[in-house]
Formats: sequence, C-alpha cells, structure tokens
Amino acid sequence: MAFLTCARSTTTPPELIVREELESTRSEFHALLNSIPEQYWMKKSYHPNPLFASMSIGQALLHVSWYPKFIPRFVEGARKGEGFGNLPKFIFALATIIVPRVVSFKDTPEAVRNKYDQSHAIAISTLDTIQEDEWDKGAKFHNEYRTIRRVFQYHTEHFEEHAAEIREALNRI
Repeated sequence: MAFLTCARSTTTPPELIVREELESTRSEFHALLNSIPEQYWMKKSYHPNPLFASMSIGQALLHVSWYPKFIPRFVEGARKGEGFGNLPKFIFALATIIVPRVVSFKDTPEAVRNKYDQSHAIAISTLDTIQEDEWDKGAKFHNEYRTIRRVFQYHTEHFEEHAAEIREALNRI
C-alpha cells in the first residue's frame, strides 16, 4: 500500500492523508482476515528469523490490532515531547518472542475483527483532535523518533509487515 503521502500534493491536509491511510489499512486488514481459511487460523505465521516465528496467523492479526488503541498515548507523549517504551532492543525482542508463547490465545477471527475495529475507532477519534500545528511534534518511542504524523503512519507500515508474513505463511502451507 505504501504511504499515500507520496502520491498526494503537499497542499492536502495531513489529517485527510492520514485518515485515508487508516481507512485503507482497515479495509486491507479486513480483506486479509476474510481470506484466511479457518483451519489455518492457528498455523504459524512466517518470519524470516525463526526466533520471531512464534505467533500463529491469528495471533499476528491480533498483534496488529493492538497498535491503534495505543495511538492516543503516543500522541499525548509526542505533544509533550515525552517518549516512552525505549527499552534496549534485545529486551523488546524477547518480549515479542515470549508473550505469544505464554498468552493463551483463543480469539476467533470475528473477535479479532471486533478488537481491530474498536482500536481503529480510537485512532480515528484521536486523529480528530490533532491541531494543524501539531503534526511535526514528536518524541522517541521504541527507540525511534516519531512525529505525530509518523505515529499514525507507523500503523500502516506495521500492518504491511505482518500481512506479508501471513501471506508467506499461507503460501507455504
């Protein structure tokens, strides 16, 4: 999908660009979710590094659904210039490996769809609060400086990364 900002004029308000990206990502999330046969829901997602390949396809989609609900916290931090989540990368990586293995995952595709849609609504309501002069405010989150614009756009990038892994897993089944 790549960020729509590349194809947009610089006169298009950032809010419209970001909203379109979020809506497009939501549509693609639903399309991917609908394309997964039920018998593959618990099959392992693909990741080139075997240490990170511990999530099932369903868990990977649930994982993607979490980010939008944290956007308000990221935006508030960016507004104040106060980041968080800046753990050493190896600790963050370990959490990514361990959590899916210890969390009991029983969500159905419909439950994951509902969680995504709830998170999406939170992201959209946060988008509606952004003032014109705030888009370039930012802070360091997860060891990366992110402006408010980047906080929103990261969701699309994150989805695309996991969607590619899920499609690869489905191709390998």
